[in-house]
Amino acid sequence: MINFRVMCEFNPDTLVKMLCDLINNRNFHLVEIRTCDIERDEDNVKVGEAYVICLKGSAWDYLQFRKELINEYGLREFKYEGVRTLG
Repeated sequence: MINFRVMCEFNPDTLVKMLCDLINNRNFHLVEIRTCDIERDEDNVKVGEAYVICLKGSAWDYLQFRKELINEYGLREFKYEGVRTLG
């Protein structure tokens, strides 16, 4: 099992849809839901918020999910607080 995170827009409806897909359809386990501020790099001014969904799952399932998000939706993987994060 690996730990990873998925970021999504700060919208309760989107959060519920993502949780249903991640937990029910993809068999990931929810660890925690957090919020974070989105800041501009040049001056650290807050420009928005996002949900951070902390999950645990098999490495194979994660890699398949990662490939789908990157190829179909143009998202990327990055490190957020030292943890693999898709957003």
